[in-house]
Amino acid sequence: MKKRGYWGLISFIFVASVAFGAPTAQADAPQVTSLSISPAQIPNDYSFALVWADSNSYGNEYLFTCPTGVTIKTAAGATVPCGTRQPIGLGQANARAFSATNVTGVARNITATLYPQDASYVDVDAGAQTATASVSPLLQPFTDFSA
Repeated sequence: MKKRGYWGLISFIFVASVAFGAPTAQADAPQVTSLSISPAQIPNDYSFALVWADSNSYGNEYLFTCPTGVTIKTAAGATVPCGTRQPIGLGQANARAFSATNVTGVARNITATLYPQDASYVDVDAGAQTATASVSPLLQPFTDFSA
């Protein structure tokens, strides 16, 4: 009788695991463990780097928040749309080069947020980090274009 009870328990566990799914190990959620903008005080029209470390991430997206009068460009010269998430593919180095221009006449802050992505390439907002830097103004802006 004891043998029958043992096999009955094994059969029950097997049927339950097939019907409800076997327990699986959960991977740690992706997260950005550090994020910085270097240098933290960016001279007008100079390069800066967005540098990060992450864990369990399958990719990232970055987002810059820029005040009016500040423009950010990629190292290739393409304008980065502020307020819009931009993808960084898997296997990319944990740094990206940009340049910033400020035509407001006073220093302005930019903010970068980096969002890690899970195995389905979905942003995990809870694992994001944010960094801020100051962009110096153009020192001698054009005020008159007449000859």
